Amino acid sequence: MKLTICLSITLLLMVAPLAMSIGPEEFLDGLVVYHAYDEGKGDKAEDLSGNKHEGVIDNPKWVDGKFGKALEFGGPGSDVFVTVESTAKLNVDEFSFMAWINSEEWGGVRQVVGKSVHGGCGGRVQYGVFSEGGVFKIRLETEAGRNDIATDLPETGEFVHIAFTNDTKKTKIFYDGKEVMEGDTPGKLKANDDPWRIGQDCERLNYVFSGIIDEVRLWNRALSEDEINTFMEQGVDALSVEAAGKLSTTWGRLKAGR
Repeated sequence: MKLTICLSITLLLMVAPLAMSIGPEEFLDGLVVYHAYDEGKGDKAEDLSGNKHEGVIDNPKWVDGKFGKALEFGGPGSDVFVTVESTAKLNVDEFSFMAWINSEEWGGVRQVVGKSVHGGCGGRVQYGVFSEGGVFKIRLETEAGRNDIATDLPETGEFVHIAFTNDTKKTKIFYDGKEVMEGDTPGKLKANDDPWRIGQDCERLNYVFSGIIDEVRLWNRALSEDEINTFMEQGVDALSVEAAGKLSTTWGRLKAGR
């Protein structure tokens, strides 16, 4: 019995540092936007990063999400999307984007996130994540030219976690924490003053996403695969609020308003 207890304690001591090696400090490192979409009502999306990148939701439809609540987007012509006004921080170069999505269909162009990659508003700049021509892609509009990095479409009718990282040399696509595609980053991403949009690209109402989007996050650094696998399984309540600092403060305000 004593031997069993000793072995259990030894195993716990070995595993605990690994489990705790990626925590709230890493989550907050370089976090630019965090929309949990847990409000469940209203037309504002709180930014839990502390950077005041609140979103204005046009024609919101609140539904159950992967964690808590989420937003449902009605596809082309539905006019459902989230707009975040541009800031210097939103004009990223090195970055990571992730979200949980549950797509109804992938017919045509269905935009998950974008900052004017389809020629609307200020033109073709920054990056966008969308379906097109039977594939799912991230488009990079750089000072050295464009590159589309594409892979198979995510499954429909179920939640799939998508993540994209760009370390300024390579861009990677992850589904449910596993890398599925890698491509070259041609150069530095272009910057502009156009809004950052979820579910649509600027002035492209025919490109609206069809389905549910939840837990939208943007960092100004390339996350590791271990970080992606850790963060994708964490909603706000899964994070240690004591250690999360500004995240817990913002989340406290959000819950108090319910």
